[in-house]
Amino acid sequence: MPTENHAFLLFRFDTDTTAGGRGFRKQEVQTAYAVVYANSDLTQPLDTFRQALPGTRPSPSGQILTIYPMPPNSLQLYLGKVVGGQTPWPGYRIVVPASQRTFEVRNTELEFKERNDRCDGVYLKQIRFTLNGQLLELPPVHECVVLSK
Repeated sequence: MPTENHAFLLFRFDTDTTAGGRGFRKQEVQTAYAVVYANSDLTQPLDTFRQALPGTRPSPSGQILTIYPMPPNSLQLYLGKVVGGQTPWPGYRIVVPASQRTFEVRNTELEFKERNDRCDGVYLKQIRFTLNGQLLELPPVHECVVLSK
């Protein structure tokens, strides 16, 4: 098992606001924040990551939520320093108050595989988690998971 690795989940806010589109407007995305939990039940909050917008106070840890321009309206959730296959932050709640939407990320699991080359050690093979109750299995380098209304 690995002694130390880092892992991320990538998300993107859908911005298709045309008729029938389920996207978010820019003003809605600007209100988004993420709450980090110590458990997958989302009952033990550790911190709240807010965007560094004018007038917004930083979280107690100093962490911020960054909405990236490429891919458009994307964000990454840092799963923390992974020790022995366990993430220190197994649950997140992404909140978009201006649109009254919440996305729950639970049961984060990382699958590692031993390397069979000169480098030895292990590598991250797959990331599993549930998003609003739906199980997702992704490779470590993956396209953004789209968040829609």
